Amino acid sequence: MENQEKLGLGTRIAQWIQKRKKILLSTFAFLIVVLAVLGILSSLASAKSRKAAESLVEFEELYTQWNNATTEEREGFVEKIVTAFDEIETEYSGTYAHQRGLFMMGDFYFTNEDWENSLDKYLALAGSYSESYLAPVALYNAAAACEELGDNERALENYRRISDEYSESALAPRSLFSVGRLEEQISADQALSAYNELIESYPQSNWTKLARSRIIELNISK
Repeated sequence: MENQEKLGLGTRIAQWIQKRKKILLSTFAFLIVVLAVLGILSSLASAKSRKAAESLVEFEELYTQWNNATTEEREGFVEKIVTAFDEIETEYSGTYAHQRGLFMMGDFYFTNEDWENSLDKYLALAGSYSESYLAPVALYNAAAACEELGDNERALENYRRISDEYSESALAPRSLFSVGRLEEQISADQALSAYNELIESYPQSNWTKLARSRIIELNISK
């Protein structure tokens, strides 16, 4: 009796599969296609990452050559560096190569005292790659470029973004001190507020010691 029940169950399963054979085969074929597509996409992504890395290496080599060149020799690298970066930005946006390239171009323009283009690259990095470890550094450099442009209001905004959005960054206490430094030109009370915030938030920082000194000076001047 038990064997008959087992045979009957097996027969029913076979009949169920036979009736639905076309559906099962279609589903299986679909899964194979999906896996093949995923494999192709993964392969393409790997190839793109590899090419992006190669382009970054070439760009960094050009940048290093420019950085080590004499003032007269540097002019010959400018167009090559800009072209190499443009290729990375066009072909590999969203990759680490693009992120790193933006930062290096910010440094490139900053060194050349092209403050506007430097600011543009630093802010582009901070905006597109806000989770990157380079983001707070880019914001700090952007603030420095704003100061060079005489735009202290925008400099304050960028220093503030670091202390607000990247409070764990090593640059946060330094940024707060810079806020206080710039606020001294506008309002002593606002400067004191920034320095006190620095002292409360980062009591062990070396910038806190400087903030205490500035508080004493400001209180004496009142």
